[in-house]
Amino acid sequence: DDERQYANGVNIPLFQPSDDTMVLTNAALLGLDYIYRKGFNYQKAGVTLCHLTSKHKMQGNLFNDTISHSRMKVMDTINQRWKGKLKLGSEGVTKEWEMRSQFKSKNYTTNWDQLIIAS
Repeated sequence: DDERQYANGVNIPLFQPSDDTMVLTNAALLGLDYIYRKGFNYQKAGVTLCHLTSKHKMQGNLFNDTISHSRMKVMDTINQRWKGKLKLGSEGVTKEWEMRSQFKSKNYTTNWDQLIIAS
């Protein structure tokens, strides 16, 4: 493959710890804005969450967003009941990509059709 290659990464610290999908998505998109380069065909990307802590052990502050917590609770409840039907607008409505799996291992332990047969 003679395509130009490019790799990069960026850390986007949050002002305060958050479990709000919208806050995390906005941080990921901000990071993408920093590292995206036009003219490259991207094959994979990832988001790493660091310094995770329990919501119940977070230090209180003056900027707690009760609307955010309420919104996420409603979204989580709907998605649990309706199997992830509620999505953020930034997720889009169609899947225009497909995961490559030409190097994927067989599913010997989870798929009956790929079970090894000893003779």
